[in-house]
Amino acid sequence: MKKIIILKDNGGRLANQLWVFASVYSYCLKKKYDCSNYAFFRYQKYFDIYSGNIIFDLFFRFHTWHKNYRLSKALNYLYYKIIKIISSKNIILDHNVEFDLPPSLNDNIEQKQIIDFVDNSKKEKFYFVGWLFRNPEGLIKYHNEIKKYFRPKEKYYSEIFKLKNQLKEKYKLIVGVHIRQGDYTTWQGGKFFFSCQDVSKILNNFLQYQTKFNNGEIVFVLCSDGPIEKDEFGGLNIVLGPGSEITDLYMLAESDFIIGSNSTYGSWASYYGSIPFLEFSKNNMDWSKLNF
Repeated sequence: MKKIIILKDNGGRLANQLWVFASVYSYCLKKKYDCSNYAFFRYQKYFDIYSGNIIFDLFFRFHTWHKNYRLSKALNYLYYKIIKIISSKNIILDHNVEFDLPPSLNDNIEQKQIIDFVDNSKKEKFYFVGWLFRNPEGLIKYHNEIKKYFRPKEKYYSEIFKLKNQLKEKYKLIVGVHIRQGDYTTWQGGKFFFSCQDVSKILNNFLQYQTKFNNGEIVFVLCSDGPIEKDEFGGLNIVLGPGSEITDLYMLAESDFIIGSNSTYGSWASYYGSIPFLEFSKNNMDWSKLNF
């Protein structure tokens, strides 16, 4: 069986890596190829996903035990350099351009030729390097398989369902709210940054817009990579997400819909949970896009 290997750490955080992994995985489902990810060492601990390579599975465990990200990244890069020397023709690069994989259509002649080469080659292993591999059609077609494959380990989901069940006993609508802080405070001049005060205004605006539920029947689950200023949300029913990058991500997916920062984090939760996702806006929010 032909094997596709995501080889090099792309530097992206959890959601970015999940989007690339899922896109390549759906390509492998289409072609009935084996799929491995040798660059998933930062996040493999959250899932029952294994590389199929004993050395790399031990490598993943080493990273989990020692939490030595720099060493893991250096070893991953060293392996990439070795493969580049001994098997450079088997490395598929995205060249920092979106690269649509089958079953998605791709009008880029060069990229189509590359995929034809992979599919028709007698070589058994190919190494994908880059963060712009995409597969919009594959993500739709194989949503059920992807959802099963990328389900976190039960110890994380049990924490999520515990919170969700508690909220369902008291509220009729659970709204996931993703507030990305961290790098967004300065990235592109803070274009996509929203303070807790900004978010509070948006949530109050939503309450004024919607008429299906009483305000007391709605709870907002706040998830963020920075501190939440609870005082800014006075008068709103709020709870904090479970608190880790993995449990917050999949708690958002278990919400009824998501309001949040322009980020792959919220979009992955939306995709995984098959729920609407409305991005924060500096202008008036278009609440009509939400379907209850």
